[in-house]
Amino acid sequence: MLHTSTLSPGVTRLELPTPKHRYLLIGGLLWLVAWYFGLRGAMSALGNIGFGSGGYAVLDGFLLLWFLLWMAGGLFVLGVLLWGYFGREIVTLSATELSLQRTVFGLGPTQTYDRDEVKNIRFRPVKTDFFSANSKWSVWGVGPGKVQFSYRGKSRSFGLGLEDEAAVEVVEVLSGGGAAGAVNMDGRH
Repeated sequence: MLHTSTLSPGVTRLELPTPKHRYLLIGGLLWLVAWYFGLRGAMSALGNIGFGSGGYAVLDGFLLLWFLLWMAGGLFVLGVLLWGYFGREIVTLSATELSLQRTVFGLGPTQTYDRDEVKNIRFRPVKTDFFSANSKWSVWGVGPGKVQFSYRGKSRSFGLGLEDEAAVEVVEVLSGGGAAGAVNMDGRH
């Protein structure tokens, strides 16, 4: 859902959804359950560390490497699931700055851009399906978004979870060509 509100005269706040790939989110939950049981097995094996003749712990290097990679994979999937289920992008536009905050449960970093240096706000279509060769990360909810702008010679983006029509409307609102109330809750007229 897309929420648009005017915080005060001249300050507009847009709350943008994250991409929701139902099958990926459900599959990720199932994978996380299997991941948990694999983690328990590895913890059990790591708990059975014996001591060698020199008094040093004998640790299977493969098991330790597997454990570290397994933890990294689980944290990645957990992050993707949290972002997919609970993530939001909050864009705040004032006369002096454009700020972008990516949050999960209201927590997350904020990037602030000087409004005078934000140039060329535009829509860029991004395919977010499983079979798109253009943006393999977009299916995970990360990567370039559909609303882009230039800032100090670099391209910035957000709004990957928007429908194309809603992304175009966000561009109009940020460019000053549309009213803040022009975008309703689902991103359509």
